[in-house]
Amino acid sequence: MAFILFIHLPSCFFFKIPRWRICLIGIILVLLSCHLLQLASAQITHPLEVDALQAVRRALKDTGKNLNSWKKTDPCVSNWTRIICLMDPNDGYLHVQELRLISMKPSGKLAPALGLFSHMTVLNFMWNNLTGSIPKEIGNLITLKLLLLSGNQISGPIPDELGSLSNVTLLTLDSNNISGPLPKTFANMTRARHFHLNNNSISGEIPPELSALPELLHFLLDNNNLSGYLPPEFSRMRNLGILQFDNNNFEGTEIPNSYKNMTGLVKLSLRNCRLQGTIPDLSSAPNLLYLDLSLNQLTGSIPTNKLANNITTIDLSNNMLTGPIPSNFSGFTFLQLLSLENNNLSSSVPSNIWQNVNFRANATLTLDFQNNSLTNVSGTIDPPSNVTIRLQGNPVCTSANKSNIVQFCGPNIGDDEVSGTSYNTSNPTCHPQSCLASLHMEYVPESPASCFCALPLGADVRLKSPSISDFPPYKDAFVLSSSISGLHILVDYYLLITIINDLPKSITHFHVILKDQKPGMSKGAVIGIVLGSIAGLIAISLVMLFIFYKKKSKHKQEVSKKQSIAKIPIKAARVNGFSFTELEKATSGFSESSLVGQGGYGKVYKGILDNGTAVAIKRAQQGSLQGEGEFLTEIEILPRLHHCNLVSLVGYCDEGGEQMLVYEFMPNASVHDLLYGHLSQIDPLNG
Repeated sequence: MAFILFIHLPSCFFFKIPRWRICLIGIILVLLSCHLLQLASAQITHPLEVDALQAVRRALKDTGKNLNSWKKTDPCVSNWTRIICLMDPNDGYLHVQELRLISMKPSGKLAPALGLFSHMTVLNFMWNNLTGSIPKEIGNLITLKLLLLSGNQISGPIPDELGSLSNVTLLTLDSNNISGPLPKTFANMTRARHFHLNNNSISGEIPPELSALPELLHFLLDNNNLSGYLPPEFSRMRNLGILQFDNNNFEGTEIPNSYKNMTGLVKLSLRNCRLQGTIPDLSSAPNLLYLDLSLNQLTGSIPTNKLANNITTIDLSNNMLTGPIPSNFSGFTFLQLLSLENNNLSSSVPSNIWQNVNFRANATLTLDFQNNSLTNVSGTIDPPSNVTIRLQGNPVCTSANKSNIVQFCGPNIGDDEVSGTSYNTSNPTCHPQSCLASLHMEYVPESPASCFCALPLGADVRLKSPSISDFPPYKDAFVLSSSISGLHILVDYYLLITIINDLPKSITHFHVILKDQKPGMSKGAVIGIVLGSIAGLIAISLVMLFIFYKKKSKHKQEVSKKQSIAKIPIKAARVNGFSFTELEKATSGFSESSLVGQGGYGKVYKGILDNGTAVAIKRAQQGSLQGEGEFLTEIEILPRLHHCNLVSLVGYCDEGGEQMLVYEFMPNASVHDLLYGHLSQIDPLNG
């Protein structure tokens, strides 16, 4: 500070300005700048959270050496792996906001020190090898929104203290070894939208208090050791879309008749729960897609009121149902499976179920009526080729006049479940070409652009509650990539989709535009911004002194910096060239309020051009991973690519050492939110 004053105070005398007030203003600006610099130097990770992270690291066994960066001095400033921080202006410290250790395969345990992160919103340890129990201290994370612990080997009971997480929207504890009862305190998690607790050993009764959860959409408790009864109070949960309690032991319990009032149901799955009594009338659920009440001891007749028009699956097999097959099972456009086998149904086989159904190209319908007491057929059975009818084990197959149905009375051939299905994507207009085998490149006939060499990127999507039985008819609607290479029904009735996305060899990285995703800045970045502000304040003070020194001039001198846009040596580039000034104006000076994402290349800002067009502006930072060659390649290649999964390149700026790319702005949530945060907005088909 003394040095700055030394160079600033003589300027007052050098310019011989009698107005001492101007010098005083300059001194105040310098003092303010020094104060800002002191504040910047205080922006380090909160010491309590540094200790907590070290305790978390000590409790883990990092055999894959994925956490080597956790040995540096400051977690947030040094950018420890999978840690996202933010600065709290109230105390000036950086705090851990997100801890994302998904699929990093560490073993060990969850440390009680996890409860010390006062600003944490996401705790993600999914698909690792963790053992031990869930620390009760996690209940102290009152700001937590996502608690994701799926796919580990965690054991022991769920702590009651987790009920204090009143801001949690998504709780996933599935696929562990958790035992003990379901805490009643979960009723306090009033913002919860998803409870995924399946595939554990949770026991005891389901607390009826949980019916007070106003926003719950998905409640998955299948494959546990639950007993007792099904709470009739759940009928109050009008927003509940998926109720999945398969493979539990509610012996002697009836399905509450009040469940007919659950108008928001998309999927009701109570398979193999030892339920008794009758089937409730669910015709008042207009969005019901999937109904599975199989492998129980249900009695009585099937309700005659018609279910939702878009239903895909009705499985009432392996019960003790009596009476006729209702005529209301006809006219379902999307029906894939009607399974009524192994009951005591009597009377006729209805021949109108598949009538008035407009089957799509790959659609199939299976009608399984085996092992009942059906004695005849109403009308003539002449179904189309994509309809499978099974009548074996009924009296109608032993009657004298069975010649017209003999093909439906034989043994089953094959299995309807999809396993390893692949689709032909050959393109006869493409000619074979050589690809670089050393880079594992493959020749791709069809993709966003046709007939090129590509780098295949694979991904597995595991649907925990698929609301369909036969996936191929929906493969075109499930647009995640250019190719679905495999479909597998898992033993726990999950659906595993293997996806291959082929990228052209000229595209070196993805362009992901993130909205409202603002990770905390590192100390270096903050100091850089503050130092820039200091320099600006000093410059302003000097300019003010210079203006007053020229006070005899009649007009002020306006200083402007204008540089021409560098000519890009690209053939037929179909994009606009923008000046730095235009893009600076569009983003309000690249303000923090315009920031929507950040990566190794630089930062992404939302901007509004003069014509009102919203754009995403990717601004390179010094030392970014992308060089001049890649920058020019993107400007040349991207305008030629047109695909629903690629944003369009609008323009570029290459001026004064600045490299910026301007894309169309996509007003969607971030990738993480789509997977974990706002699952209620996902199409019900995907569960």
